[in-house]
Amino acid sequence: MKFMMKLSFIHKKYDSAVSAVIAVILMLAIAVAVAATVYVYISNITGATVSNPTLFSMNMMMTDDSFNRVVWVVTGVEGNPIEDVKLEKVLLTATGTGDSTASFHFEDVNGDGYVNPGDTYTATASIDEHYAFLITDPQGAIVYKSTLIHY
Repeated sequence: MKFMMKLSFIHKKYDSAVSAVIAVILMLAIAVAVAATVYVYISNITGATVSNPTLFSMNMMMTDDSFNRVVWVVTGVEGNPIEDVKLEKVLLTATGTGDSTASFHFEDVNGDGYVNPGDTYTATASIDEHYAFLITDPQGAIVYKSTLIHY
């Protein structure tokens, strides 16, 4: 009789337990909630934002060899809009050296300061040579790079 009482006691103990499936679901839900909370907290601290890299597509509109000048027209902008003043522009020789005295003029057709299709860049080199027109964003990512063109 004592033996039967122990079995009934054990049986009652297991009746009040949560099933393994429910326990796993609860643990996963808690882990996901904690992970989401930590992600939001870290994102707010670091100021990290998800952004699309900006890329330009441009076509050469005209060249003027007498002034070592090439005019580029912007045909497309992908990603986040960006202001021209935030961009670094350089003319690179075939060996990768930059023309430090090159000049650049941005013609903003709608006057908002952002690069949009239809805007133009005029790049003027200091010497008669082949250059690649390179534009980078404030983080140094390449926004546009042409092939070598005679300036």
